[in-house]
Amino acid sequence: MFQFDSFTDRQPFGAVRKATTIYFTAKADGAVTQASLIIMPDGRGDQTETLPMTKSPNGYTVSFAPQTAGLWFYHFELQTDEGRQRFGAVDGGFGGIGQVYPENADVNSYQLTVVNEFDPVPEWYQHARFYHIFVDRFNNGNADGHVNAPKANSFIYGRQSDRPMYIRGTNGEVLRWDFYGGNLTGIQQKLPLLAARGINALYLSPIFQARSNHRYDTGDYYAIDEVLGTLHDFKQFLAAAHQLGMHVILDGVFNHVGADSRYFNAVNEYDDVGAANSLDSPYASWFSFKRFPEDYNSWWGVKDLP
Repeated sequence: MFQFDSFTDRQPFGAVRKATTIYFTAKADGAVTQASLIIMPDGRGDQTETLPMTKSPNGYTVSFAPQTAGLWFYHFELQTDEGRQRFGAVDGGFGGIGQVYPENADVNSYQLTVVNEFDPVPEWYQHARFYHIFVDRFNNGNADGHVNAPKANSFIYGRQSDRPMYIRGTNGEVLRWDFYGGNLTGIQQKLPLLAARGINALYLSPIFQARSNHRYDTGDYYAIDEVLGTLHDFKQFLAAAHQLGMHVILDGVFNHVGADSRYFNAVNEYDDVGAANSLDSPYASWFSFKRFPEDYNSWWGVKDLP
């Protein structure tokens, strides 16, 4: 009835500069009598635009030029023989071929990334073959398999073959983080194997001090997590990677931190006066409180990530 693939039917593909004209083309049969593009900037429903599409021999076309940088979301509204319907991304919001949604509230929108300018891309990056490493799950480099500096109120798996399991509370919050004990020395030991497979660039999940195993809940940007090793271990790993001609990118998250961080300090894990301790904290302006100190903006509403 109506067909749209965000990988092939939106030109140009990928992220675009603001004010770039984007062309949308969809296939449709006679069951679709009208079609419109519904598009809005992230979090600004009051700026939703409805753009009627032009009927073409094989379907419908429309163009749009976003004037501001940021995330934009779009789907399609259809008038069909069966009434008004919506067409959007498959459940989960992934790109590619979409699907019809009978109800407006159920539709998943496609995402469009709009930037002010494109940063120059280094030559090596354009030809890199990356391997993404979730450090805790990759390899423990200690000869006896012990885990460096186990964290309080956590648990360590008895075997590497054990399946991951979170211990959650009644509200879905993680009560005990789980660790396999992967570390920087373990990555260094596997560098020859990765190089032999053609890998010349590594992308590491966060290595900064944090409470969780994923470490997106940064506790201190100036410290390497003790479970992963020391600054010396990190320098040794980097030297080995560079000797093999590899580049290393560290994942840094700077739009949220951990509730248990020196910047927020919700449970007083640090000596610093965090934003949750006092509005006079040097970090207070970093966060947006709705009701101090218990209600604040966080990543996707996850209170552990203010």
